[in-house]
Amino acid sequence: MVGRKNKKAGPPPSVTWMPLGVLVLLVSAIFGTWWFVDRDWQRSTMRQVQLATNQAALRLQGFIDARLSATSSLGGGLSAELIEPDTFRIRSHALQDNFGGYQALNWVDADGNIQVVVPEELNQGAIGKNVLNNELAGTAFLAARELGEPRLTAPLDLFQGGRGMAAYTPVYTDTGELKGMLNSVFRLSDLVDQSLSAGILDHYDVSIYDNKSLVYSTPPPGIGSRHPVARASVQLLNRQWILQASPNDALWATLQAGQQHGIYWFGLGMAVISVWFMRLGALRSWQRRQNEYERQELKLELERASKMQALGRLAGGVAHDFNNILTSIVGNAELVRRQSSKELTQALATDIIASADRAASLTKDLMSFSAPTQDEMSEVAVNEQVLDLHRMLTRLVPESAELNYELSPDVELANCSQTQLGQILVNLVVNACDAMPDGGKLLITTNWRPQPPLNPRMEVEGSQDGWCVLSVQDQGLGMNKATLDRIFEPFYSTKERGSGLGLATVYGIVRSKNGTVEISSEVGEGTTFEVWLPAIPNRHQSDNAPPPAGLLNPTRKWCVLFVEDNSQVREAMARTLRHLGMQIEVAKDGLEALQRLIQSRDDASGPDGQPNFDIVITDAIMPRLSGPKLLTRMRAEGISLPVVIVSGYSEELANTTYSPESNVHVLAKPYQLEDLLRVLEVIAVREGGEVSDPSNAIS
Repeated sequence: MVGRKNKKAGPPPSVTWMPLGVLVLLVSAIFGTWWFVDRDWQRSTMRQVQLATNQAALRLQGFIDARLSATSSLGGGLSAELIEPDTFRIRSHALQDNFGGYQALNWVDADGNIQVVVPEELNQGAIGKNVLNNELAGTAFLAARELGEPRLTAPLDLFQGGRGMAAYTPVYTDTGELKGMLNSVFRLSDLVDQSLSAGILDHYDVSIYDNKSLVYSTPPPGIGSRHPVARASVQLLNRQWILQASPNDALWATLQAGQQHGIYWFGLGMAVISVWFMRLGALRSWQRRQNEYERQELKLELERASKMQALGRLAGGVAHDFNNILTSIVGNAELVRRQSSKELTQALATDIIASADRAASLTKDLMSFSAPTQDEMSEVAVNEQVLDLHRMLTRLVPESAELNYELSPDVELANCSQTQLGQILVNLVVNACDAMPDGGKLLITTNWRPQPPLNPRMEVEGSQDGWCVLSVQDQGLGMNKATLDRIFEPFYSTKERGSGLGLATVYGIVRSKNGTVEISSEVGEGTTFEVWLPAIPNRHQSDNAPPPAGLLNPTRKWCVLFVEDNSQVREAMARTLRHLGMQIEVAKDGLEALQRLIQSRDDASGPDGQPNFDIVITDAIMPRLSGPKLLTRMRAEGISLPVVIVSGYSEELANTTYSPESNVHVLAKPYQLEDLLRVLEVIAVREGGEVSDPSNAIS
């Protein structure tokens, strides 16, 4: 059974969509109102910040313009007389005392040499230096000399140390000859701090830029404001500054305190609670419908499980009866092949045995579908089997489709039989061809993977040897999610004449091998089936290879109790074993066999008080007393003879483990004579027996 689906009946619109719609409307109204109010508050706050920034810009510009104008006035007073250092110092001191904000006032000759500095004690290091040696100062000096008007430098490193700016005001004689220049030097931090000391921007983070070059910043550079930013322009002679201001955290917290967010959160909470109670009221009726739906689902699931169980029992019964027939056929054909000296007769008997083997493989597949957990370990060379099936696959693929292969050399053996792998591949190819009514490309690939898929559709156990992945990819119609959810259900088909058992068979085989089937599909994009099977390490010699010639038969004359309810099988195998020189006694069921064993033991003719038999070969399913129950009764009676249980299909063996160490062996019907003799050889070796060639008994 594929497993119970998780699909449930969805709640009606009155439960889901109407409450959600009401909630969306209420939330939209609340958030819409909040958005408009918040937007108005943001505009008002931005106007306040911009107003403060504009006022600060006007004050800064006025502060600096006043000092530049005072410097120009000082230059006009010096134009008519010779420049005496003492006179220059006296007037410069007076100017600085009246206005403040200067770093220095210097006299620079026409060649750019600094001759006098005021105040001298703070700027002594600048005397004698040439401003032309500084790129920024030299540019402003030359521009002022050429244009005959004051020029301001960009922010620069001062001769006196630190960052600042300098203004160059030309001074001419009455005849128009350049006497020199007044060089007013300002330290930027002092200049800005003094100009904005009136408290306009005390609660703002301020930055000033000159052509994208940072002039002044508080907080320090690199700490950007997270709040609204206002900008204003400050024109200083030939330079334009941009003053940028933003409320600091303290001011921003004060501004935000005026917002009334609480009322909106309260309204939102009330809306959610109201809609929640509305939905709870509607849920009651939906839950009643949902419970009814789940009851119907469980009923359908039980019907499907019962159908699969009945199908499994039918398949198991057919397989058991068919295996009995095959066992009789194989036994008689083996006897004919050994007795006849004619090559043709031997060849025909060999063909009969080979056909019976193929039929036995089909019954194994039938049993794997009916009881997938009871499969045994087998192995198949994946790439070789895919290539062997090529001729068959080409007959299945229509002319409008193109069949291609990509087989990885890393893929060797997988836990699967040849017949099962062929059944898997044929079903997947047929399914892919049906999905491509207009033709297309069909690609078969093999790969090896060290780990299973992350989220397999089926529960799998780890494989230390990795995984063989067989993939079938088509360019067909693809499948939707509803189809994918039911793809492995028995009797489910999207085809008009489909049986719905093809992919269910693939599922049963792969599940029996501890594998998984992964599917990727999109409507109109095609489908890819990936069959993951546990890999098996490649061995040079199979573990199931027959022992060397001459080691198949013991020297002693075996005394065998053969227990089988099917008369054809019982007579055929007894006849074959007698021709091998064995002493055979037969019993038609387990109860008769137990009585003979107890009687033989009571005669005390056997060694160590055991019955006078060497081995018991018993069928698994028999009337009155089955093979496994016969074994249990034997051990309870103290009978420790070796036992071979022969099974065509038995639910009683599903949860039972037998091993040669427990002196119990299991053979699957139909079996060849070599299979039985190989078991006898194992028993003989364990008991210390010798071997000889049994063919002498019938040749």
